[in-house]
Amino acid sequence: MKNDAGNKVDVNLYGEVVESVPIDWWTGEKVEGLFIELKQFLSDIDSLSGADEVTFHINSMGGDVEAGIAIYNKITAMEAKTTTIVEGLAASAASIIAQAGDTRIMGTGSQMMIHGASI
Repeated sequence: MKNDAGNKVDVNLYGEVVESVPIDWWTGEKVEGLFIELKQFLSDIDSLSGADEVTFHINSMGGDVEAGIAIYNKITAMEAKTTTIVEGLAASAASIIAQAGDTRIMGTGSQMMIHGASI
């Protein structure tokens, strides 16, 4: 997260959407990589309660749909003006998160993949 002047905050949501960071089967250690971890997101988002504007920069192939829905709901509940910007890819669960902004922007050349409804 980056807090700019004027109480504006930028949040990078890069990586796989997960409830918790995966653990390597062989070593028992956390897997290296970029993750949008639900637990960490919820902790970070609570620290933004006084922000006027929050911009979420998204580049994610998706992941855990339940974590994505929880993140979506947390963003839509914010009192701050929110903007979501897809900077590369917003696929699957990340496409849900991308819809949470009051303003939604797709960067040049960016892509969004939404699964077809099956229920």
